[in-house]
Amino acid sequence: IVPFVNIQGLKETTHGKGEIEDLNRCFNDNSIEEVDVINKLVDEVDFVIDLHTHRSTTTKTYAVVIDKTATTKESLKLASCFGIKNVELADPIELKDRLAGTLFFSAAKKGKPNIVIEMNNVDCMSGKEIHILSRRFLDLNTRFLKRNISTKNLTICKPVKSKFDTLITKINLKLGNLVNKNQIIASVINLKSNKPVDIRSLTNGRIVSLPKREVF
Repeated sequence: IVPFVNIQGLKETTHGKGEIEDLNRCFNDNSIEEVDVINKLVDEVDFVIDLHTHRSTTTKTYAVVIDKTATTKESLKLASCFGIKNVELADPIELKDRLAGTLFFSAAKKGKPNIVIEMNNVDCMSGKEIHILSRRFLDLNTRFLKRNISTKNLTICKPVKSKFDTLITKINLKLGNLVNKNQIIASVINLKSNKPVDIRSLTNGRIVSLPKREVF
């Protein structure tokens, strides 16, 4: 489970990143680091669940499933397992231009059952509130999925955070790199004590996001 793909967009409450207006319309462009990493992860998993926060005035949670594809039936089962009663079927022919670069269209073309879950009104939420809601939603439904769907590749992403303000002096890995538990990811300086500290991985896995700023 990857809690956040677009860290910069989350902080700025936008779907974009830098000059990219909407990162979720770019999943047919592997020259973008985040897109390349996620597309490779999609190749390794059994199904894809894409959590979104939407900007509409409703607070109703609903799922979007691509209609008229080989994955439609299994994707509807996936929505049912999540207890989602409101499902919107997206026509891949009528919405071809809008769907072409999305993650769930990319996953469908690879034959992966997938749903997009739209939840709450992002304009009324702070980044912290979005984070808390997303984590609770993921924790609840990860346990639910383990009981209802056989998954051979269900993995939890564990964000590595510093307990104090730091200055990054070195990052040892790149997006997409595999990492072992306790492996040193980065070297930093504690800005309070001015002492060097090694930041280590909490688990075996793959790097899916890295800090863009020197101080974090």
